[in-house]
Amino acid sequence: MNNSSDTELLQRMNDEMSIVLIPVFIYMGVLILTGFVGNALVCYFYSFKTNSSPTNCFIVILAVFDVMNCTISMPMEIVDIRFYYLFPDDTACKVLRMMTFFCTISSAIILIAIATERYRKICLPFEKQITVLQAKFICVISMLIAIVISWPSIVFHSVVPVDVPIPENEAIQTYDCATVKVESLRIYLLAFSAIQFLLFVISCIALIVLYVLIYKRLIRLKNTRKRLTSLNDNSASLSTPSTTVMERDVLEMEQNAQKQATNVQVKDDKIKRKASILNAAYTQADQDKSGYNEEKKMVGGSEDKASIVSSEEKNLDAVGISDETVEKRLCSTKTLNSIRIVSNLARGKSKDSKFTTIALMITVVFIVSFLPYLCLSMWQSFSKGYVEHGMSDLQIVLFSIGVRSYFLNSVLNPFIYGFLNLKFRECIASVFFGCFRINPKGKRRHDV
Repeated sequence: MNNSSDTELLQRMNDEMSIVLIPVFIYMGVLILTGFVGNALVCYFYSFKTNSSPTNCFIVILAVFDVMNCTISMPMEIVDIRFYYLFPDDTACKVLRMMTFFCTISSAIILIAIATERYRKICLPFEKQITVLQAKFICVISMLIAIVISWPSIVFHSVVPVDVPIPENEAIQTYDCATVKVESLRIYLLAFSAIQFLLFVISCIALIVLYVLIYKRLIRLKNTRKRLTSLNDNSASLSTPSTTVMERDVLEMEQNAQKQATNVQVKDDKIKRKASILNAAYTQADQDKSGYNEEKKMVGGSEDKASIVSSEEKNLDAVGISDETVEKRLCSTKTLNSIRIVSNLARGKSKDSKFTTIALMITVVFIVSFLPYLCLSMWQSFSKGYVEHGMSDLQIVLFSIGVRSYFLNSVLNPFIYGFLNLKFRECIASVFFGCFRINPKGKRRHDV
């Protein structure tokens, strides 16, 4: 064929493929619209409507990467689809692939940072936590790492000539934005693809391990909270098998204290007095045992203190307070304080649990949406020919969506926030319906 007929044929083939790929155009258009609006709202809410925190900082940078995908990568992918056989510009091809790798790798690193922050906050609450400044530093580092890992995509992707068979048993040369087929670069291309897959597997393992540890801790805290709540519900819980003798004593004391406040106060004063005398006597008796004279003196002192204790015991026995009651009351007081501390700790984890669920859902969506793209891109890298050759129209449509499956992650994140974060839904409603609720200071910020 001559050049004129080749050009006409290519244009006709390109137009026909555009018609076949109309479902992909619609799909990408919906992703662009919903993804841009949703992630813009995420940036607005977590930047201006919530208090500054490391987790919110990570969410904002994730939304920024998603906005970049919606405004740069996705429109360029539509150009790639429209010019299926005649991709127009080599520079645009390199920028498109570089942007894809950059946003994907950066997002993966941020997701690991979120999981690490969640782990430290829930499993190591008394250790030093990640600060907002450190979170911003992590975001910058993630972008630098992404650039280092993704820059080879500029070399490995270009507008390459591809021979496409046509019905007349001939082949026509088309131009596609794809991986280069230069034999000298093949080993490096395979290594690049293998590194991508290895990083993906390592990231998945790290995320799974961290979230398993987090949820084991949350389940343990939830069970603790349930047990402690049952202790304070009503007196019926005293007869449950899981309630210990000491816990029953704690509840009995609290109930009796409400009915006999005056008597209990008197008894408490005498108990404290008796306990202090006993402690003073036994502490003094144990201090020095090295010298005979001191030992003798100590014995005399102990006898004196013992007589004092005996006198006090008689007075306390007169009001019906025994040694068992003293020990029991002191131990029960410690138990009650411990119960209250643990209960407050468990109660404080409920908000962390909600955000951890959001972070976990974002991670799952990222992995699931990235997996088809990774598999198909590796197939393209290992294939020596034109992988779409011989596919039906439906298969081409599905393949075109599959190699762009990672874009789904950029769109679904705002829906995850919407389903799991009531305050975010309220913010969206206020934006769309104009129902802003402003406090007297003109600001409304949430702890998220």
